Amino acid sequence: EFNWVLRFIAYATVSLFLVSAIHFALKPPREIERLIAIDTRSANALQFLAAIYVVVWFVDQSLELFDQFIQSPFLLVVARTSLVSILYSAILFGLIAVRIGRHKPPPSSRRTNGWPNILFGLIAIMAAGILAATLLGYVSLARFLGSQLVATGGLALFVTLMHLTAEYVSTPSMKPAEDGGAQNQTMLGATLGVVFGIALDILILLIGLPLLLLQWGFDWPEVRGWISSALFGFQIGQVQISLLQIFLAFGVFVAGLLLTGLVRRMFLRRTENMFAPSTGTRDSIGTILGYVGITLAAVAALSYVGLNFANLALIAGALSVGIGFGLQS
Repeated sequence: EFNWVLRFIAYATVSLFLVSAIHFALKPPREIERLIAIDTRSANALQFLAAIYVVVWFVDQSLELFDQFIQSPFLLVVARTSLVSILYSAILFGLIAVRIGRHKPPPSSRRTNGWPNILFGLIAIMAAGILAATLLGYVSLARFLGSQLVATGGLALFVTLMHLTAEYVSTPSMKPAEDGGAQNQTMLGATLGVVFGIALDILILLIGLPLLLLQWGFDWPEVRGWISSALFGFQIGQVQISLLQIFLAFGVFVAGLLLTGLVRRMFLRRTENMFAPSTGTRDSIGTILGYVGITLAAVAALSYVGLNFANLALIAGALSVGIGFGLQS
């Protein structure tokens, strides 16, 4: 009994989160904050139908717990499952029937009510599959497809919100710079932001993908084996790929960028009175230091991954000698 109570609380929590996330994505306090670029009428219709779908899913899961608790007759369970499956299919057909209003929609989307072609096709196939399975008597399969759509869509929505949060956190504010030093600092901050955002996206993917596989019925030992192979290395031809090594290479790159920024700030502080303000030599040297530091950080990170720079070093040395002779005068 206690286990059933916990499952009911879990279903209620997931439903509340999904309804709140859908409302946040489609009907935020300000229209400019809407995550999907559609008009208000379309957003209201989509929000209503998606919320109804989640409510139907919650009622279905709760009734299943109730059936297990009181040992409901088999025919009653089949009838309820069939009704819920038909509701799933009807709501999905209702979703793709909503005409999406957007500014300058692609011409190819006019036949799909403004929906992206792929998304429209996937929802239509899912709705038709659930309805066909119900009419053919495969009510358990139809209910499974409808329920999994909620779980998969909710997980995709959660991952999307986390991705947008990571993108917002990792994007530096672009303020107008008064001198070259501030511009270089903005460039360095933007580079760090991009690296940090990519690392967060990879982390979110590593968390979301196993949850999706578990949700679709894969066993945890199998998923854990895939995660272990991805993190600690798998062989593709003659190349050994390891996500953990890539993460560490990102760490080396970020450390190099931080060290570059520190060296550049020290140079600018100690040479503040050594150059004339009108020449710009000091800022030019600081900019060059920034580019050199970023290059060295990238080389160090790629070397950590295992890329061999011996041939590149020979070519660079020969080019340096040639450029040196050419610049003698």
